[in-house]
Amino acid sequence: MILDPFIRKSGAGGLITLQDQRSYYFGTTINPAVLGTLDCTNADTVVIASMIYLNGDVTSVTDSDGDTYVKLNSIIYSRTYLSIWSAVGITKSSNKVITLTYTSGRTKNFHLACAYSGVDQVTPLYDYQAVSGDNPSVVVTPTAAADGIISMSGRWKGTPQPPVPTAAGQIELWSQAGSNFGASVCHELAPGIGAKAHSWSVAGGGYDATNACVIKAAI
Repeated sequence: MILDPFIRKSGAGGLITLQDQRSYYFGTTINPAVLGTLDCTNADTVVIASMIYLNGDVTSVTDSDGDTYVKLNSIIYSRTYLSIWSAVGITKSSNKVITLTYTSGRTKNFHLACAYSGVDQVTPLYDYQAVSGDNPSVVVTPTAAADGIISMSGRWKGTPQPPVPTAAGQIELWSQAGSNFGASVCHELAPGIGAKAHSWSVAGGGYDATNACVIKAAI
């Protein structure tokens, strides 16, 4: 069941531009998860931030155009599973259908697919970092002024609300709460060179985790 079919936003910062995004929450057991269409007419890269609750992880990502997706990395904290995937050199299309396959049928899954332009096509993502614990804060280090950041925070157990972004410059793209979990995805375009934190405040006790990486600009 798709509770939130999509949110569509766009915006530019430096040379990287968010062309489109699709956000999905599946509240029933499902495998695979079909995210629907993403407009990649003007994009060169797709980045996917994924959270799965309850002992499972994304094992592969494919799309209707045959693009190749690579898992950058992931963090597992209790029953909170976060991962970041990307595809470069993508086929430009207005209705790219993305499919995620899991280790087994999963319930309570949160996924955000972003179509970006202006991303380096050799090393699109770098400096992956992940942390766990209450009110998580993760630090990544852009090495070029035009680079960007994408980050995700998720929690299992405790107050049913999504993490709330707290760092200056951190722009939330989407958030979702469930019966005993929540998730939030943010990005920041052209934050400058040097260490940059993305942080969240999460009410109540639970198993909180966050991950982030730098999006490398094509300059």
